[in-house]
Amino acid sequence: MLDDVDRTEVGKLRNDFLTDEQGRRIYCAPFGSARWVPSLEEEEKLGRLKFRVLFVGMVVAVLGATALSIWWDEGSSLTGMWVAPVCGAQMFAVARYVRRWPAIPRSEFNYASYVTSIHERRSLLSLWSIVLSRIAVCAGLVIAPIWLLAHHQPTWSDLTLSKKIAMVVLALMLPAILLGIALSTYRAWAVLRKRI
Repeated sequence: MLDDVDRTEVGKLRNDFLTDEQGRRIYCAPFGSARWVPSLEEEEKLGRLKFRVLFVGMVVAVLGATALSIWWDEGSSLTGMWVAPVCGAQMFAVARYVRRWPAIPRSEFNYASYVTSIHERRSLLSLWSIVLSRIAVCAGLVIAPIWLLAHHQPTWSDLTLSKKIAMVVLALMLPAILLGIALSTYRAWAVLRKRI
């Protein structure tokens, strides 16, 4: 139990951390089971680790893009594509760091149940707006690439190196993004369906 925890933060998810009714801190990982936070010092160390990995990754991204722009005159357009590996490296570093924290059994805490309980407290109008906006985003993420391919049909050999890399990174990221949005939409829809 963490005595220094603000009682107004109970039940609120902030920066992947949640405080339960007994004042214990819970780390809600994007993948895997939730974990008990051993101490506030460990939580602060995790925050510093996330910042260091992100900072070093962004420095490498800028330096890499600068080097590529010197060599190929295309590097400046690749800076944004370095963000995906940097975010992946941050997620990997965090997962490695928190794996020594005690895992919470699903019978005690389940992230899906937590999100469902948050949606149950929302108004009907709020739930409809969440569901419809996420459906619109998913539709846009599916229709936009199809439309671009149909109206701009460049051959692979005509594309520059930066455009090839951008297309590969986007093709790899798009299913993961769609899956995340679809899952969160389904959770909101399940609550909405019960209330209408």
